Amino acid sequence: MQTASSRSLSQWDQFVLDNALGIGVALNFVGFDVIGSRAAAAIAWPGKIVTWLAGATFTIYLMHLPISQFLTAMSPWAVGSWQERTLVYIGTVGFVFLIAHFTERKKYAWRMAIEEIWRQTASIFSAIMAAARAAYIGRHRNAPLGQSTAMSDVRHGYPR
Repeated sequence: MQTASSRSLSQWDQFVLDNALGIGVALNFVGFDVIGSRAAAAIAWPGKIVTWLAGATFTIYLMHLPISQFLTAMSPWAVGSWQERTLVYIGTVGFVFLIAHFTERKKYAWRMAIEEIWRQTASIFSAIMAAARAAYIGRHRNAPLGQSTAMSDVRHGYPR
């Protein structure tokens, strides 16, 4: 059974350890800031590699299983052999990064192509709608006010 003095001693130890941990974390932040600014060049090249790899994460997530299953099914070697495993691993990584190169890393080019297609489609649709509107107005322009035209009769279900 613990006494009051031993309980307070353990709380004191916990207090000291918590503060020591806080001081250690603070020194880590300050030290990394000093070291990081001096070692920026050494840290930059791994950052470029990580950024390049991160540019394919969605394709890796989406395509690795179908590609590996396809390569396993098409492999001429026995399932589980080292040749088959090598083919599947290297082929999956290669195909995934090849697909990522033409999809994820070319997002701007795809976006511009789709935007251009959309712009042309919208202008064609706008021209068709303008021609239809002009034809409709031209057909109903000379109708007396209040008199229905054949088109409005059919639309409202009245016999001609």
